[in-house]
Amino acid sequence: MVGAFAGGSAIFAAPAYAEPLTAGTYAVKLSGMNGSTLDQTWILTSCGVDCLRTNAESPYELRRNGTVWTGNATPDSRTTIDEATMTGTLATAIMTFPLQFTRVG
Repeated sequence: MVGAFAGGSAIFAAPAYAEPLTAGTYAVKLSGMNGSTLDQTWILTSCGVDCLRTNAESPYELRRNGTVWTGNATPDSRTTIDEATMTGTLATAIMTFPLQFTRVG
């Protein structure tokens, strides 16, 4: 955060912030072992305030807390997305995979 004084009061620049995660279509790059990647398309639909539903084979809900969205595809996996950076993780019982989101359209 950048701060400056002008006339005795502090002025702070807002931190850089990506567009909020909202209902829509996203290109998702999942990074795997040994530098491999898997490109997917995720369609997120609204399921209420601070709630998005994925179009996964077994759809699940993501809930927002601040700028972080989390949800469980299965009891032993967890998806986390930071909308400030449009990055996240898909954590399973045995591995964690980095995710990168890009809004399509």
